[in-house]
Amino acid sequence: MSLMEAQRARDHYIESLRKKLGREPSDSEINVEMMMAAIQAAISSAPDRSIPGNHASLIDNQVSLTKDADVEQKISDWLSPDNRTLFDWLQSFGFKLILFVFVLIGSAWWVWDVSQMVWQAGRSSSAYHLSDTVLVALITTSVANFLALVTIIANSLFPNPPKA
Repeated sequence: MSLMEAQRARDHYIESLRKKLGREPSDSEINVEMMMAAIQAAISSAPDRSIPGNHASLIDNQVSLTKDADVEQKISDWLSPDNRTLFDWLQSFGFKLILFVFVLIGSAWWVWDVSQMVWQAGRSSSAYHLSDTVLVALITTSVANFLALVTIIANSLFPNPPKA
């Protein structure tokens, strides 16, 4: 595109925005309008190198979305209480499941590290030694923490349904 064609295209965008907005468009509005047209031209299979007159603009898209009955129907269907309840339940359950798996993995990692410390302390060739009382305390508290954390998290995230 030559400089003259680019200037004509810019003038065209300015004029079309003046008509749509009823005022003088700002530079950012003009740039957004031109960028939207460039993106649409890049996406289309056969780029149109003429001055775009039939391309939908950002402002046209915003206005048409508010008037489009199909889009309004889809949005209202999605936000209906039936779909919203299902979406909320899936979101809530999914986050709970992810949190529970995260806690389970963290606890398993902790148990693995404790078992490695016990293993290193028990090897005769290792320079890492712990007394017997420290080893017993380490193993006991680690097992108790693992079981309590997993149980508390599981009961908090997935409570039993109330009995009628």
